[in-house]
Amino acid sequence: MKNVRINEESKESGTKLRVCGYMRVGKHSHGHEDSLENQTAAYKNLIESNPDYEFVGIYADLGFSGCMDDRPALQMMIRNARSGYIDIIITQSVSRISRNIKTALSFAEEMEALGVGILFEEPKINTLSGIGKNMIAALTPFAQEA
Repeated sequence: MKNVRINEESKESGTKLRVCGYMRVGKHSHGHEDSLENQTAAYKNLIESNPDYEFVGIYADLGFSGCMDDRPALQMMIRNARSGYIDIIITQSVSRISRNIKTALSFAEEMEALGVGILFEEPKINTLSGIGKNMIAALTPFAQEA
């Protein structure tokens, strides 16, 4: 994922892409504090090791279901994206954003309209690529079942 380029204008101007990580660890996850700490370190390392990226933070919701839309860190990340502070969001999977297909697609569409890309690690999806949004639509029903 280190070589993904979303904003060609930023690449040409030499401006770094502002990248954050988003994670959600459910309340029934075993060892969720350790998982959150490990994920935070991994995302920070991934972002900071890419010379094209500027690390702008980690947004983490601990103990929230993927069926809930009103998660504090998610809502803060959305506000910051709307304010123009984020270019790319990296997250583990579609289910981290939502287990509801309408919510996941709505989120992806809003971010796309804002010019904010979402990189899902599992599977490798870039929402600003030609097939990224279609892949989210195909995968979200599986997230609902998980």
